[in-house]
Amino acid sequence: MADTTALKTFGMLVSFGGASGQAELSAAELRPKSLRWAWFGVFNAYSQPDVWARGVANLVPLIASGAVDPYITGVYTREQAPEAHRLLEGRLSQGKLALVHPN
Repeated sequence: MADTTALKTFGMLVSFGGASGQAELSAAELRPKSLRWAWFGVFNAYSQPDVWARGVANLVPLIASGAVDPYITGVYTREQAPEAHRLLEGRLSQGKLALVHPN
């Protein structure tokens, strides 16, 4: 059974990604506090150009101002891309890994 104690009545739990495996939560766990559960899929947003453009337009200024920190823990060149992929596939990284494009 999942722990939903941090959520207020009528609260919403939002799941991002599934790298840690399938989330396990039942309707019986949501019902007592009238909770909602949603999943955000970046590929769903990307497949809708207007949704994606709106999201980017809102997010970029937040990152630029420092209000949102994407927590980039590694920066790799194209030549180092295999190492970045090895880390991701082996689940040996935390945060975001960035591939830089040469100017």
